[in-house]
Amino acid sequence: MGASPTNLFLMLNKNTFVTAIISFTVAIPVAIYLVNEWLQNFAYHIKPRWSVYLLAGMIGIVTALIAVSYHVIKAAKANPVKNLRTE
Repeated sequence: MGASPTNLFLMLNKNTFVTAIISFTVAIPVAIYLVNEWLQNFAYHIKPRWSVYLLAGMIGIVTALIAVSYHVIKAAKANPVKNLRTE
């Protein structure tokens, strides 16, 4: 109601980005611990590189931003008068 599509897009994507970064920060130590515990059960185990975790985090962040962006653009293009007539 009154916000431009650009402002709406930036505001919602900023909130999504911050939430994704916080969840990524919390998930990385847990993932490292669980992967190391799991690999201890094998005779030959490797030490996972940090780039694997970084790539997984980036894929998650990009996926979240794409999903939110799709819905924001869809809502910004919608005509509110048309929606109010049907109710």
